[in-house]
Amino acid sequence: MHWIDWIIIGFPLALLIWVGWYTRQYMKSVADFLSRGRLAGRYLLAVAKGEQGTGAVVFVAMFEIISKSGFITMWWGWFGIPVGLIVAISGWVIYRFRETRALTLAQFFEMRYSKRFRIFTGFLAFAAGMANFGIIPAVGARFLTYFLGLPQTIHVFSIAVPIYIPLMAVLLTITLALTLSGGLITLMITNCLEGMISQILFLVIIFALLSMFSWPEICKPFGGRRVASSQNDTGEQKRTRYVAS
Repeated sequence: MHWIDWIIIGFPLALLIWVGWYTRQYMKSVADFLSRGRLAGRYLLAVAKGEQGTGAVVFVAMFEIISKSGFITMWWGWFGIPVGLIVAISGWVIYRFRETRALTLAQFFEMRYSKRFRIFTGFLAFAAGMANFGIIPAVGARFLTYFLGLPQTIHVFSIAVPIYIPLMAVLLTITLALTLSGGLITLMITNCLEGMISQILFLVIIFALLSMFSWPEICKPFGGRRVASSQNDTGEQKRTRYVAS
């Protein structure tokens, strides 16, 4: 593995850890920990929210979808953008939620419904979080294993342990440390910083790929792909339909 690969991973990680440690001084109250004291700006929120849904598991899922179905599935995602924009502008749900001054959805559920409903949704969130933090770190750890060229297993007291297990522990430890160090203040600032770094890297990757491959070469794997098979009502054999991208 080249030293540039280590810099690509090590430098942003070290920068984020330092920012997380530095932003601890701005956490003064529970409101700061849970909602950044309600003072976050629009650009910080926009970039942090966009980066929140970015990760190795997202790219792996998207590559799998595109490899099976092509780019047609992305159309439905684009179709939902204007719908979501209209709903957001209208303030549906969000406007009333902000009027309550609740710091969390759990607090809002107790104010709007009952404490039992808050406990019920808390158990649902806990179960979803357990599944979430079992899958996402595992995918990220396996990605790092292949990207860094690490061995598949390591030996601890003569016991072979898959390398992705300690890597998962490292990823979860970093996440937990950043969360507990400064709460939402740290998370929003680090997510925003990750977003700015990743956007630059995405542009570099795009230009590098376009310089290495022509557009016909990119489209060629999707040409002649079998996208559907149908059978008519008279019982004829299935006809496979091919479309060229």
